[in-house]
Amino acid sequence: MGELKVFINNNPKFKITIESIVKKEVWDIDNSPYIKVNGEGFEDGQKNIEVYCDDKLLMEGIVLVRKSTFNLKVDLKETFKSMTTIKLIIDREEYNITVQLKRLYGRVTYFDGTPVKNPIALTNNDIKVIGNEEGYYEICLAEKEEYIAIFNEDYSKETLECWLYDVNLIEDMELDVRIDKFEIYRLHGWYCEHSINIHFVPMSLAKVLENMKYINNESSKNDDIWPQVSEEDIKVYIGNIEQKIVAFKEAEDFLYYEDNGKTSRPAYLISVARETMVSDIIKVVISNKTLKDNKEIIEKGESYYFGFLR
Repeated sequence: MGELKVFINNNPKFKITIESIVKKEVWDIDNSPYIKVNGEGFEDGQKNIEVYCDDKLLMEGIVLVRKSTFNLKVDLKETFKSMTTIKLIIDREEYNITVQLKRLYGRVTYFDGTPVKNPIALTNNDIKVIGNEEGYYEICLAEKEEYIAIFNEDYSKETLECWLYDVNLIEDMELDVRIDKFEIYRLHGWYCEHSINIHFVPMSLAKVLENMKYINNESSKNDDIWPQVSEEDIKVYIGNIEQKIVAFKEAEDFLYYEDNGKTSRPAYLISVARETMVSDIIKVVISNKTLKDNKEIIEKGESYYFGFLR
């Protein structure tokens, strides 16, 4: 008897095109709901297969098993309001997979509270959703997502992303997020004996736009591409409670080796004190001063780490 793994994208169909002026690319972003089935440990050859969602027949046909495995994608005409079980019948053998979909929903705004029109969210499992004109979004998640990027059509022109990392929901969750011209990339956290260490890479839209010639040449030799962050720029929250930063340090974030040695970018390592195990989201917010057209401006950004949720 073989083993099955099922992945469900129960998110609505849409399509949008945005332009990345930094990468000089046009991106077609689209989503269609589907169910993917991966089978392992099956006897090679053709198999009759039926796929049901809560006893509603979605497809029937034949799959070809090679080297004991097969992959099947079932496109859905529309999303399901609810689902509890995916049933597969393979050559009269019945398999029932319990479904536990979770909803992440909320509102995307700028830092002044103005709603972001039609925000876009994209996950590492290639789920994509688009919010409404008032900034409200909703993502239906089937399993842990390594990351979710939230942005809008002005990405790389007027704004950067808000990132969510290690998103493994226990239950439906409401989360309001903000975007601006600063990005907190690769946010990650881990326990020390009496503290939590938090690591991230900062990015500044003003710096990126001013140094596009270096980026387009895939060069990181111009140090001015990367923003400098001070401890005073940073606020850390566990849930809604602001935490005291007890340690702050710039760190070298390795990128790659080349003929002249290694290439790195600046990252930051901060620590906040803890008395017990944490079971909440960590939010990092940065307000960073920089120069644009010889004028001082403040760029803001935030990022979320879900890895301590239990």
